[in-house]
Amino acid sequence: MTAIGDAGIALAPGGELTRNVYPSASDPGRLNVLDVTDDVGSVALTPDTGAGAKAFRCVADPLN
Repeated sequence: MTAIGDAGIALAPGGELTRNVYPSASDPGRLNVLDVTDDVGSVALTPDTGAGAKAFRCVADPLN
């Protein structure tokens, strides 16, 4: 979420997946993935299926 506030970095249309997964309450045995839905940090749960396809951005802190 910190990277989204940097100049030139925008959230992908439809939001972006995070690395956080949770057991699905509505579909036992499946997972839901936490996704960021807007620039202020709102989140939602997305099913871990083709229907829940969203962008994912790998971000790491600079080492120097």
